[in-house]
Amino acid sequence: MIAEVAREVTYVPPVVIPDEGADDSMPVQPDPQLWPPIIEPPITESKKRFRLIARADKAKVFKVIRAVQNLMDKSDRVTMQIEIVAESNTQFDPVWLRNAVEEPLDEADVDAQTRLE
Repeated sequence: MIAEVAREVTYVPPVVIPDEGADDSMPVQPDPQLWPPIIEPPITESKKRFRLIARADKAKVFKVIRAVQNLMDKSDRVTMQIEIVAESNTQFDPVWLRNAVEEPLDEADVDAQTRLE
């Protein structure tokens, strides 16, 4: 239907080419078989799932998070699996890790596994 509307909107009347000895009242019609067909993309069940695998260093993590937030806005369902390896020049404080990382994840009911190495 969209193709039909497009043809109607862009319709150009046939050009009258006078031919010696021919009836001048009959316009020359273009051959529709010479026009390339307009093919609509099929509506399928594909392209309904988007998978993102990313690797980012400390400087890019928040940019990745922004992109993930954009994806969340357009998604009906999301499952995310994330692996973070954080390293410090000094030892991580286990109490701080519990309060700042593990406890917020627990409170959000996030299935998470943590390990201090």
